Amino acid sequence: MRSARAPLFVLLALAAPALAAPLDDARRHFERLEYDQALIALEQARRAPDARAAELGEAWLLEGYVQVALGRAEEAVLAIRRALRLAPSLRPPRDLSPRLQQAFEEAARREAERAERRAAASIHLDPAVVPEVAARALDLTASVAAPFAGLVVRMVVTDESAGLSATLPMARRPDGRYTAHLPGEFARPSATLALRAELVDEGEVIATAPPTGSPSSALRLPAHRAALRITSSLAGAEVFVDGKPAGTVPITDAIPVAPGRIHVTLRSGGTSLAQDVDAAQGEIANVTLALARTGPPPEVIARYTLLGVGVLLLTGGAILAWQAGAAADHLAGASTREPGTGLPTIDFSSVSSFDSSGRAYAAASIAALAIGGVAVAVGAILFAWPSRPGEQRAARTRAPIALAPPWIRF
Repeated sequence: MRSARAPLFVLLALAAPALAAPLDDARRHFERLEYDQALIALEQARRAPDARAAELGEAWLLEGYVQVALGRAEEAVLAIRRALRLAPSLRPPRDLSPRLQQAFEEAARREAERAERRAAASIHLDPAVVPEVAARALDLTASVAAPFAGLVVRMVVTDESAGLSATLPMARRPDGRYTAHLPGEFARPSATLALRAELVDEGEVIATAPPTGSPSSALRLPAHRAALRITSSLAGAEVFVDGKPAGTVPITDAIPVAPGRIHVTLRSGGTSLAQDVDAAQGEIANVTLALARTGPPPEVIARYTLLGVGVLLLTGGAILAWQAGAAADHLAGASTREPGTGLPTIDFSSVSSFDSSGRAYAAASIAALAIGGVAVAVGAILFAWPSRPGEQRAARTRAPIALAPPWIRF
């Protein structure tokens, strides 16, 4: 290492003619092979409040050479890279020792690659979509060209009127764009937000959108904190919100309202329909206004259907039983013989027909009576089983907003 000291100090002297006392101490410690003491003196030199960029670069360069002497190649390269950033004009003398020369060249190579990466990277801020209501979270997006490992993308949002500022991290999406999530608490009504996207590498801002020196992109938020989106199949019907005209159907835009309970009225052809709607802060409540029959409850339909089907089956079963009895009577008559001849009064084919018919009527009658009896029994049970109040309330809660005129009753 002693062969490299003289060129080294020539290089340091060219970089910074006037050295502070800690830097002189570090140089003396290095010449005496007191590397640990040299590192301590270099740290003191870098902390000097009046240190110039050239002096700081010299301190980092000397630390790089100390790290080479200690066998710490990677630490040496990092220190020399910092020196080159502070004093890009630094060049090693030709007679520098091979180890020092190798460390310097590696640091210079990495710095050149870093400069190329930074020059290729750029950011573009996408136009912000104005939300329909204030106090609502929104996503801000940007596109980045030539991103690289370690690059940080962030969004700086400023509300000057309120004295607020926030730096939001931007996450990369599957499509390659970057998104920052702005909380609803930051989106004040009527506020104008200044937006600036930044690329940061190793703690240093290397690119911005809009570019440095240009005004920030402005996003003006709406004055209202809630809104209603009203739809209806009654084209031309008038809509009133809290008694004030809000337009006629169809209404394409959301209607601004204050958060809370809102009274909505629909008037069409002399019919007036009304509904109360809860509008939450930062939300758009969807309301559907229509003339609609909700119909009787499903359990009522089931009761009457089962009873009706049961009665029909019982009636059919009774008719089939009567037919089976008539077939039995005909079969009994077929067994009567004529006096004198002893022959049957009806031929054999008729006897066989009466027998098969009677069996079929009897089987069908039994089935109809059995099924009809079960249907009537279940319908009667449904009539006797009262609906629970909790189920009725749940049914009303799940029902969509459907308004009916007062004369429709079920």
